Amino acid sequence: MYKRYLITLLTISLLAPAAHADSDVGLEKNKDAAGFGLGAVIGGLAGGPVGAIAGAAGGAWLGARAVAKDQQRSELKGDLTARTAELEQLREQLTALEDRNDRLQNVRLDRREQSAERLSRAINLAVYFRTDSSEPDTGADRRLRELADYLAEYPQIRVHIAGHADRRGSPDYNLDLSRRRAESVAYILRAAGIDAQRIHIEAHGQSAAEAEDIEGHIFDRRVNIALSVTDPV
Repeated sequence: MYKRYLITLLTISLLAPAAHADSDVGLEKNKDAAGFGLGAVIGGLAGGPVGAIAGAAGGAWLGARAVAKDQQRSELKGDLTARTAELEQLREQLTALEDRNDRLQNVRLDRREQSAERLSRAINLAVYFRTDSSEPDTGADRRLRELADYLAEYPQIRVHIAGHADRRGSPDYNLDLSRRRAESVAYILRAAGIDAQRIHIEAHGQSAAEAEDIEGHIFDRRVNIALSVTDPV
C-alpha cells in the first residue's frame, strides 16, 4: 500500500509540469508543482506519509523561491534594457549638441574673417612728420594706439608700414629718414602689444614724392599704413 502511494506521488510530480507547459504562467506553475511533487516523493521516502506531506510543503516553498528569482531576473533584465536605451538616447543628444557647436563655431569664424576683411579695406592710415624729423605729429600716437586695439581683436591682419620723404636732401639721406619714420610708427604699435611678426616695414625715400612747393612737401613727409588679411594660424 505504501509503495503504491509513493508511485502515485511520483507520477503526479512528473505529470504536473507537462499539464502547464503552454504559457509563461504555466512555466511558473510547473516550478511550483515540480517542487511540490519532488518534495513529497523525497519526504515519503524519508518518513512515510507524514514525511511526504512535510516534503511536499518544503518542495512547494522551494518552487515559489525559484519563481521569485526568475521574476527578479526578468525585472533586472528589463531595467538594464531601459537603462541601455536611455544611455543611447543621451549619446545621440550629445552628438547633436557637438555638431551644433561646431556649426556655430564655423559661423563665428566666418563672420570674424568677414569683419577683418572689411576692416583691412577700410583702414589706410597716413602719419605725417615735420621736416627732417622721424617723430610723428601730435595726435598720431593716440591714433596708432587705437589702431593697435583693433588689431588685437584680429590676429590674422598684417600691418604694412611704408616710410616716405620729400625731395629736399640727398636720396640716400631721405631713404634713411623714411626708414626711421617707418620704424617709429612700428615701435608705437609694438609698444601697444602688436607682435613684431605682424608688421612689415618698407622705406621708399623720396621715390614717391610729388610736391614741388613747400606746402606740398607736408604730404610727402609721411608714413602710410595698410592692412591685409592672411590665413589664420
